[in-house]
Amino acid sequence: MKLIRMVKMMHVVIPLLVSNTLLLTASAGQGSVDWSAGFVTATGYGTALRGTLPNKALLNARRAAEIDAQRALLETIKGIHIDTQTTIDGSLQRDVASRTRIEGAVRGALIVKQDVNMVDGSPVASVVMRLCLDGRSAECNGRGALVSAIGLDRFISQNDARSTSSMSVFSSPHEQAAFDRTRPATATILLLSGQRFERVLLPVVVSAQKGENVFVYGVRRVAPEVVRSYGIVRYTDSLEQARITETAGANPVVIMAEAVTADNRIVIAPQDAATLEETLRYGNNFLEKGRVVIVR
Repeated sequence: MKLIRMVKMMHVVIPLLVSNTLLLTASAGQGSVDWSAGFVTATGYGTALRGTLPNKALLNARRAAEIDAQRALLETIKGIHIDTQTTIDGSLQRDVASRTRIEGAVRGALIVKQDVNMVDGSPVASVVMRLCLDGRSAECNGRGALVSAIGLDRFISQNDARSTSSMSVFSSPHEQAAFDRTRPATATILLLSGQRFERVLLPVVVSAQKGENVFVYGVRRVAPEVVRSYGIVRYTDSLEQARITETAGANPVVIMAEAVTADNRIVIAPQDAATLEETLRYGNNFLEKGRVVIVR
């Protein structure tokens, strides 16, 4: 079996002392981020010392695999960008409270799959764990999410000033924002159309006006309680996927981005920024609710 062959190739075994029980983890777990689904997923592997009683060996192997998966989750999370400037790892170096909350969220991550195989008479366990990026999906509702663990308040005033960052502008003609203007708008969908953009928890949208990039959307336009529970954006891989998300609603404003700046800010045309502001009149502030979907 693939798992057995992989375990036999592992060379590094790290002993972990948990509740006075010696566990063995191969420290080969790996993690990945699925921005569209809204999850960080990681797989961990573990075994037990030879000579351990069978029932206890199974428990030890599973626990070691769980610890390895948690380690892989944490390492993956550290590489995620919070905004255009800060990774989670960089934030944790400065914010002890956030580090404690994130470690707690990792320990509470959902186990979605686990398996045990016998290799040369010893149990080898694998565990797949999943941590929600935010609380938007039904599976994540009421569960600890990454955005809830990060201290986001200090990012509210960042990355919203005027800038003159260099841009890589589309060569295709600009397409006007599309939506049913006879009905209230419900959200905005931003189409990047292949532009180079790194997905982040707190993206920034600007509009190029008179040589400067003027702030349009970011964390400071979203209600704090929404930011802490749901974040400020939903990502999808296609316009079709974006339209069927709960975030988009029945009448989203679809905007074609003009560029992405060198510091990873999304640029929209001034007329699209004006249209977006027009849709927010009469108490219909969907941006305050974080109803934004970005399509790569």
